[in-house]
Amino acid sequence: MSQKLWVQHITTAKTFGPTKVSIEGCSDVDDFLKEIKKESQLAIPQNTPITLYQSDGTTEIRPTDTIKSLGDAGKDADAPLVVKTAAVGKSSRLATTRKMSVEASCRKYLDALAFKLSTYYVFNEKSKLGATFGDVLEAIKVGKKGKKPRWSHILETDSYEQEDENGDMIQINAGDPKFPTPLPSLFTDDEWAKLRALNKSTSSRIHSATLPTTSNGKAYVIIPHSEFNEEMVSFLKNVGVKATLFSSPDDLEVKDEDLLSDSSFVLQ
Repeated sequence: MSQKLWVQHITTAKTFGPTKVSIEGCSDVDDFLKEIKKESQLAIPQNTPITLYQSDGTTEIRPTDTIKSLGDAGKDADAPLVVKTAAVGKSSRLATTRKMSVEASCRKYLDALAFKLSTYYVFNEKSKLGATFGDVLEAIKVGKKGKKPRWSHILETDSYEQEDENGDMIQINAGDPKFPTPLPSLFTDDEWAKLRALNKSTSSRIHSATLPTTSNGKAYVIIPHSEFNEEMVSFLKNVGVKATLFSSPDDLEVKDEDLLSDSSFVLQ
């Protein structure tokens, strides 16, 4: 009796299977993929590249891996191997990236604004790492009558000439503001309101204490490539278990930011 493994085909619209596919005569995963394509119940379009994944649907199995290296994977109908076409695999990886990058990119944009403004204005910076947009918003608050503003201009320390936007030379004197517009007047009331709302929503999403999850509902975290190693992966998993965030280290996937755009690489 030939050996068979359970496989299901996941598309963006539907899941086909699981069904059993023979591994008889297969020495590596590439051979197995050819057998998978022959299985009509999986409804894989002809001449379409496919990729095999572990049952979590995100951990990619390389075509060069041996069949023996699969171990017990695919032997349980309730945890079948997953096959996806190249397009579906790519879109799911991009979706995973977006979940993390929305908050990160918005925060970086706001922090970039704050840093630039800190080169023109003096205001209280709560973090030693530099100004945040929260610091900017705090600086423009209207204080009690008679109290000094919470911001001030940074002044030129030298006198010099510079070319203006019309090509004319203008004199800049020591003691002149580097940026003459008062900070509260730099943006309109509507613009300040939109920036305040973006800052609030970004902070809420970042500090929601809810980890993003894969399509299978498994929590994940993306870490810098320089930190991605077995020691750090094990550390993050075990800390989560000690804090009772997870019941098992296997409840968390740790992803490499550099490899995420090309594959859903994780260390289990």
